[in-house]
Amino acid sequence: EAVRQSAQYLLENDCIEERYISSMIKNVEQNGPYILVAPGFALPHEALNAGAKKVGMSLIRLDEPVVFGKPEFDPVEWVCCLSAINKETHLKAMFHLVNLFHNEKFRDKIRPAQSRDEVYNAIKRYEYEMR
Repeated sequence: EAVRQSAQYLLENDCIEERYISSMIKNVEQNGPYILVAPGFALPHEALNAGAKKVGMSLIRLDEPVVFGKPEFDPVEWVCCLSAINKETHLKAMFHLVNLFHNEKFRDKIRPAQSRDEVYNAIKRYEYEMR
């Protein structure tokens, strides 16, 4: 359900097809919690040919953190669905997000955020500082 919720915005904005969501879920069911890439953070994504139509990201915060089964990163509070149309965009976006969520100060900064703008501004500020 967390993967599906994180993908909803991308589906509604024609960045992905429905099959992209099904493929992400099936992949996690078959391969385990490989999408947990930082403490409290999951990054569901799928192969470029699995129904991605445009580059997009959709970051959500779960009301109730979810245990995926990877103790070093559980429970998951943040889920960011990623769709990419080429490897360069895909890898660059993943790299930046993973680095951000490995930063405990960043996670502490966005946790109390009450709006999209607050989260967006924190990402922008921390990404700038990492350069």
